[in-house]
Amino acid sequence: MSTTIGNHEYECTKKCRLPSHGNAITAALTKRAISDELLAAYVAKLCRNFAEILDDQGRSALHLAASVGRYAIAEWLINHGASITLKDRESGHTALHRAMYYGCVGVAVVLLKHGAVIDVPDEDFVNPLQLCSNVHKDRDNGIGHEIMVWGKNRNYNLGVGNVEGKDTPDFIDYFRKNRISIERMSINAYHSVFLGRDGEVYATGHGMGGRLGNGAEHTVVHPIRIAVQTRGAEERIVDVSTGKHHTLLLSSSNCIYACGDNNHCQLGIKPPPEKQLTFKEIGGLHNFADKKIKRIIAKDFHSIAVCDEDVFVWGLNVGQFGMKKEQNPVLTPKAISLLPDVTNKQ
Repeated sequence: MSTTIGNHEYECTKKCRLPSHGNAITAALTKRAISDELLAAYVAKLCRNFAEILDDQGRSALHLAASVGRYAIAEWLINHGASITLKDRESGHTALHRAMYYGCVGVAVVLLKHGAVIDVPDEDFVNPLQLCSNVHKDRDNGIGHEIMVWGKNRNYNLGVGNVEGKDTPDFIDYFRKNRISIERMSINAYHSVFLGRDGEVYATGHGMGGRLGNGAEHTVVHPIRIAVQTRGAEERIVDVSTGKHHTLLLSSSNCIYACGDNNHCQLGIKPPPEKQLTFKEIGGLHNFADKKIKRIIAKDFHSIAVCDEDVFVWGLNVGQFGMKKEQNPVLTPKAISLLPDVTNKQ
């Protein structure tokens, strides 16, 4: 962020302690509709001591930036001298306490990179990490879109727009800029698939063999939305899983859709194609007529569907299914014979 204080004329000095300035700054930081650049410009112009000034509750600008997930503002404030160890007056919370409590992972990462201490206690001897347990699943902080990734990225599977790896967690800008909230994700060696809370599917990475399901085989460097032809308008995707060369989707109608390379019949489509460039409903779904599929798992050379009392498999069989090797490959979902429960009779 390029906002500086060089050209501003101030009515106060670097030692300003006016609570009215602090109140105005912390109030401004709660305005989510204002961009980081405009907000930083306003804060920098308001008070010469903007990085350290406190409001009447003993909160700094960094405390508020951490509470509302303004990670760019947080880094800008730190670069202008904001204290990462300062505790607020009410509860003794540091900025890291606040970031952890409100689930603002991006700000927490920024603070830790600048030396914030993870085990510093507040007035009740609670450290920031312990506050994570207070984050309720149904709390809506407007931050569900903040997906962070790191690791090797030779195959563009991180979806960050380039081939550079990430040593520390970083945002996927596509989701952040479009405010797309992600419910589930599956990351593999050559591609990644993301499931939005609205049931939309997104993919990134190498498309060879059709593993992305977008109808092509070219490389995609950032997530793109994938059109999935389902049975009806009310049907939505509820789970995703990626193998090395194929992808599986599970729908709310208990249907499984597959795409990608099919050298080992891991797609479960009948008759088996060499590859499938778009998502297609697999065969053998009549086997699930009275069973609810709880989970799907795409492995390198086979696939799995887990129900309450049964496990179904298909694809390459070299003994890992517990079936005779003569049944190779398994073209469509087949239940594994499980051992009966053993009970001790008195």
